[in-house]
Amino acid sequence: MKMLSLEVEGFKSFAKKTIFNLDKNIIAIVGPNGSGKSNIVDAIRWLLGEQSGKQMRISDSNDVVFAGTDTKKASNYAKVKMIFEADNKEIIKIAKKYEKNSSNKYYINDKICTLKDIHDIFSNKGVGKQFYSIISQGQVSEIVNSSPEQLRQIILDASDIGEYITKKENTLKLLEKTSENLERLEDLLFVTERRLRSLSNRAGRAKSYLKYKEEIKVIGKKYFGAQRNKINKSIKYSEEKIQENQEYRNNILRKSFEVEREYKSLKEEITNFDETIAKNSDLIDNYRERISVIENEKEILTKKTNDLSTEIINIDWQIEDTKEKIKQSEFKLEETSTLKNKYEKDLKELTINLEKETENKEKIKKTINDEENKLHELNSIINRLEKENNDLIKEKNQKLNENEAKDERLNYLNDESLKLNKELVSLDKVIEEIEYTLSESNEKEKQLYNDKQEIVNSLKKMKENYDLYIEEIENNKKKISSLNHEKNILLTQINHYEGFAKVVQDFFTKFSSDDNVIDVVANLFNVDQKFEEAVSSSVGGKLQNVVIKSSKKTREYIDYLKSNSYGKITFLSIDILNPKSTYSQKILNEPGVIDYLINTIDFDKKYEKIMKYVFSNVLLVDELSNAIKISKSSFRGNIVTLGGELISGYGAITGGRVKNDYSATIIKRKNRIFELDIEIDEAKENIKYLQEKVSKMIIDIKEKKNELEEINENINQLMIEKDLKNNKYTSNVNRKKELKETLKKTDERISLYKDQIKNNSDRVKEIQTVLDVNKKTIEKSKNQLSKIEKENIVEKEELNEINLKIAELNMEKKNFQEKFEFYTKQKREILDNLNTLRDKFDENQYLYKKKREEKEKSEQNLKDSENEYNSLNNEITNIFEKMKNSRIGKNEKFNKLEQKENEKNELKDKLSEINNNNQELKHKIENLKNERQYLIERAENVDISEDEFEIKELSDDEIKSLKFNFDELQQKLKNLGSVDLTVLEEYNEVNEEYNSKKEEKEDIEESITSLKNSINQLDEFAENKYSNFHAALNEEFGKYIQSLFPNGYGELRLIGEGFSFEKGIQISVKKSGRKFQKLSLFSGGEKALIAIAFLFAMMSLNPSPFYILDEIDAPLDDINASKISELINDNAEKSQFLMITHNKLVMEIADVFHGITMKGGITRVVPVDFKELQA
Repeated sequence: MKMLSLEVEGFKSFAKKTIFNLDKNIIAIVGPNGSGKSNIVDAIRWLLGEQSGKQMRISDSNDVVFAGTDTKKASNYAKVKMIFEADNKEIIKIAKKYEKNSSNKYYINDKICTLKDIHDIFSNKGVGKQFYSIISQGQVSEIVNSSPEQLRQIILDASDIGEYITKKENTLKLLEKTSENLERLEDLLFVTERRLRSLSNRAGRAKSYLKYKEEIKVIGKKYFGAQRNKINKSIKYSEEKIQENQEYRNNILRKSFEVEREYKSLKEEITNFDETIAKNSDLIDNYRERISVIENEKEILTKKTNDLSTEIINIDWQIEDTKEKIKQSEFKLEETSTLKNKYEKDLKELTINLEKETENKEKIKKTINDEENKLHELNSIINRLEKENNDLIKEKNQKLNENEAKDERLNYLNDESLKLNKELVSLDKVIEEIEYTLSESNEKEKQLYNDKQEIVNSLKKMKENYDLYIEEIENNKKKISSLNHEKNILLTQINHYEGFAKVVQDFFTKFSSDDNVIDVVANLFNVDQKFEEAVSSSVGGKLQNVVIKSSKKTREYIDYLKSNSYGKITFLSIDILNPKSTYSQKILNEPGVIDYLINTIDFDKKYEKIMKYVFSNVLLVDELSNAIKISKSSFRGNIVTLGGELISGYGAITGGRVKNDYSATIIKRKNRIFELDIEIDEAKENIKYLQEKVSKMIIDIKEKKNELEEINENINQLMIEKDLKNNKYTSNVNRKKELKETLKKTDERISLYKDQIKNNSDRVKEIQTVLDVNKKTIEKSKNQLSKIEKENIVEKEELNEINLKIAELNMEKKNFQEKFEFYTKQKREILDNLNTLRDKFDENQYLYKKKREEKEKSEQNLKDSENEYNSLNNEITNIFEKMKNSRIGKNEKFNKLEQKENEKNELKDKLSEINNNNQELKHKIENLKNERQYLIERAENVDISEDEFEIKELSDDEIKSLKFNFDELQQKLKNLGSVDLTVLEEYNEVNEEYNSKKEEKEDIEESITSLKNSINQLDEFAENKYSNFHAALNEEFGKYIQSLFPNGYGELRLIGEGFSFEKGIQISVKKSGRKFQKLSLFSGGEKALIAIAFLFAMMSLNPSPFYILDEIDAPLDDINASKISELINDNAEKSQFLMITHNKLVMEIADVFHGITMKGGITRVVPVDFKELQA
């Protein structure tokens, strides 16, 4: 990139538009002092974004605008424009314009842009924040006197790692912002977690409530279903009984009609009886008519009474049901009222707390506002005093200029002596601290190695245990494989009927798929191992009998066996087998008797006939002696002992053992399979247990390895720290030695300078006094400022906490308000329902009383009718007696009539009894239906509909057990007290919010880790690049020092902690035959040479497109000025040089120079091309 021209208008002393041609390699600006030469440098700095008022030599932004003269009006704006030619020959125009009391505007190629856009053009070209390519008057010595940090920044701009530093800064900002987000999220998490803990207990009670409700529902479905089933059965039984009674009643009615017919026939036969008998008969008929009327009345009254009883029962059930509902509503009302009162109380407390916190918030806000006003006032005082101090210092410096060299040297030496003494004291402390920390590090190292050894031993032991567990798992797996192999062999034997007669095997080969064929007897039962011998001995060959469903296909089976001469098989057909077995219970009480053998085996009930046939009434006893005793008694069945000895019913005894007892083997196979299954399950459980152990051990080993790795890292870190501390210790000891020598020489020179310096002027003393007073005032104000700022930070933090708390309280208040309104509404609804129920209860009570009265009246009428009915029957009996006595001749007819009369009465009594029974059964059915309805309502009260009842028949004990569990759960539910179920939803929401924030926190923490990794990568890259650049720069700087100081030596030392690009830079130079000395002790000319060496060293590595040098040759004599001229000339092909100079030797190398003059306060330019003049 190359400068082509500079245009300045309205900037400082440049009233008119002034254009400088800059397209040469070396441009010189010359002119007398005060003509405005340095304003050219200021213009370029200002264009490139210099913000420092000190560097720009202004106190206000308006100072850059031409202020006007007696003959020239002030300008309204300042404008600077430069034209460059890029490496690709592209023309780039940059400009800056400032209008008074307005803001700056930047332009690239006449288009508005930002300062950053302009900086991006010069990125990595040495024109950065520090502008090391632009050296103003006096800045040469400042480069040498710059702090290590300032020098580091200059080198950073030249090293091409600015991009990575910017990325790192942006990443750090992002990291800071992310960390702030994490802190904010942690605050929110803290609030949410506190809410979650608050809700947890209530949610737990609500969960218990729902759990009990669910358990009640599960048990209730069974209980109510079984109870309803029981009631339905009772209803069905009663209805069937009524039907039976009805049929019986119909039979009685038919018989009654027959008796009535015979009775009338008898009456016709005695119609010729005398008048008395006729009258008596008429009287009897009248009585009978009356009796008939009474019977009708009785029937009506009975029906009415029964109907009233039914109504009373229904009303009574309704009363009880209403009472139960009232009780439940009252309980629910109490529960709802409790919750409503609770939330009402919580609302009041929250409102009070909210008001208090709001009041605190307003107080703190007021305090913060007052403090900020105070801060503003203190800042104004400090700014005013600092400005006053700057003016005083400027005046003081002007007064001290005459004695500047000696006075400055003495002040510097005094300061240096003080610094050296302080540094010595500080070094002593640092050395002592390093010695102490080294001692601590040694102790820590020892402890870490001990811890490491413990973990190694522990890991060794864990590994041994781990190997043992793995070995045991493998053993168990082998065992399972072996057991499965044995089991498969046994199953194959069973499936292929091994051990059975060949005829049986051949039969099943042929008929295995025949649905009629079931299996052999041996495969249809299970027996305990201890009874195997007994079963084998007693049953023997019957084990191989083939069981079939039907005898229809027996001929086919037998024909098959005959046709192939396989042998004989006994077929046991379920449809025709009819064993006759008797089992005396008395014999079981004999000594040694265990049980009938059939009772010791397990089999399916559908094979009971088969087993009775096979095992008959064989008796099982413990030993032979007892078997013989029982055989001698009256028992005539077979007897078998546990050892397998068999005594037949006829007394024959069979005993001993067969080498290959296939019948015993057949039975034992099934038991062996059962045992194998148990052993396999045990081995699997062992494997599962051991695998859990192994999994836990793997986690423990991993944790121990992590601990070991952490200790190793700590040891490595400690060793690194120790090496650093040892290096630091050696460096500080050497530094202390150097300081002592330097201090001795400095004190000698201070003593010399004190004798040469005279008293300062009175004005300097006065200024110093004012400066000291101002300094104290500023310090006091700054202390107050710092104190208020700290308090302000604390109060703002407190305000944030209060805002968080208020937000939390408002959230809780809203929640409690919603719940309060919900339970208020619910309470109102319950009260309305309760009033309705109470009205219904009163109505039913009144109706119950009324119906009771009606029933009592009806019962009394029924009783009266009954008395009259009995009386009339007695009268009829008496009349018959009279008629019998009066007409002895007709006794037989009357006896028969009387007999028929009695039959009629008996039949009527029976009919009455049946009617009464039916009525009682109807009452019972009605009661059962009411009980069933009550049961359904009870179920509905616990949210169980009738459709959900489990239809399962249970015993009374099982129903009682269910009822006990049901009542117990209801009591538990009651013991929970008031439960707010709405809290569950809130708890779930808060829990979800908490988990979401937790996940968000983990994401942020992941981002922070990622950002830190990015920073580490940037640091690593920047470190490598900067280290290489510094090494090369150091080499170049040494070369230039040797060139400017014959046989001299110079280096750029890295000082401080951290990465090399974070360390400060210290310029160290020694002249021929001398030791390194502080740069401040060099003369002004020597400082200029060192600064020039530094600048040209950077130019060698990363040349700037241009360098602007403002009288850097001022302190140089002709010899050194000549050296600088040569350096500039040698590098003019790499970069452009714009020089402001008074030195003729320097002027001579310029391609063009611009003469600067001032007339009437306005700078003017006269350009001259040296090359053309020479030509």
